[in-house]
Amino acid sequence: MRRLVAAVLAFFFTACACGGERPLCVVGSSSMGKALRTLAAASPYPIEVQLGGTQQGLAALAEGRADLAACSRALTPADGEVEPTVLALDAIAVVVNDENPFTAIDSDVLRAVYEGEITDWNTLGCTLGRIVVIGRETGSGTRASFENAIGIRKPAHGQELGEDGIVCTAVSSCPRAIGYVSAACEAEGIHPLLLDGSAISQETVQSGTYPLVRPFLLCADGTDERAEAFLVWATGEEGRTLLRSIGLFEPQERQ
Repeated sequence: MRRLVAAVLAFFFTACACGGERPLCVVGSSSMGKALRTLAAASPYPIEVQLGGTQQGLAALAEGRADLAACSRALTPADGEVEPTVLALDAIAVVVNDENPFTAIDSDVLRAVYEGEITDWNTLGCTLGRIVVIGRETGSGTRASFENAIGIRKPAHGQELGEDGIVCTAVSSCPRAIGYVSAACEAEGIHPLLLDGSAISQETVQSGTYPLVRPFLLCADGTDERAEAFLVWATGEEGRTLLRSIGLFEPQERQ
């Protein structure tokens, strides 16, 4: 029934768009930028994407400045009454410079690094020197997901950066750096670490064996029929195929 309604809405939405109706405005997580741009390029509906962070997206939705909020973390009661749709699952990769010989790390060690208890690679058996701890900015959904999953209570970031791509660039330019980014973010000069002995794959993401998995959500306020039409298309076969093609994973209910 939902897809039948969506088909009717899609016809209505397309007709309005042809008549000059404004694009559907999606605001939020910069980590979801690649996913949103990929969908927007193929969408049968006009889409405007504005990136700036999960919190900015939720604020824009609440204030009526966005039709959909893009959120790269699970919602909390503080986020208010919104209707989330799981677009895809994303794994957060822990990355180091290619000059770093490390290939794996445990969650306990990772937590100690990001809380400032371990500050030198020498402590971990490597001669690189002082660890450059790189993370995302306050309000980032990626940061919230990372810290919640690892159990970080008192973060001690050396650098707080605004986008995954900037984190990748910073890590690739510093042999002593460690950072975390969406697994869908591709960059030269860095490599992901096994986390608790697990690599990122469809199997480990779905089973929870890989510990850093978060949802990519599109949140609506339930009042916009155009948003409903887009969500049905984006979570249908065409949308999910596009998302798989850029390294994201299907929600478990689709398996």
